[in-house]
Amino acid sequence: MAVYLITYDLIDPGQDYDELYDEIKDLADDYIHPCESNWFVKTELDPGEIVDKLYALDGTDKVIVMKVITPWATEGLDKDDLDWLHENV
Repeated sequence: MAVYLITYDLIDPGQDYDELYDEIKDLADDYIHPCESNWFVKTELDPGEIVDKLYALDGTDKVIVMKVITPWATEGLDKDDLDWLHENV
């Protein structure tokens, strides 16, 4: 199982983030949502499968999925999010 960073822009005004959030939660075995448009997900899916699932919601959005490996660095994250990253990456 790998950890991926998902980042996105919903392009069309008035889009429903709830549908996107539900899809991200459904594809992940575990996740954190530390920043507005960024999620870290732990899943057995590969990056292409994740992109396909999220892009299918609305074909005008921008989606980036990248595997998270060490070393990595952050600043300003909540302790719980930072602990999750230390435990999973």
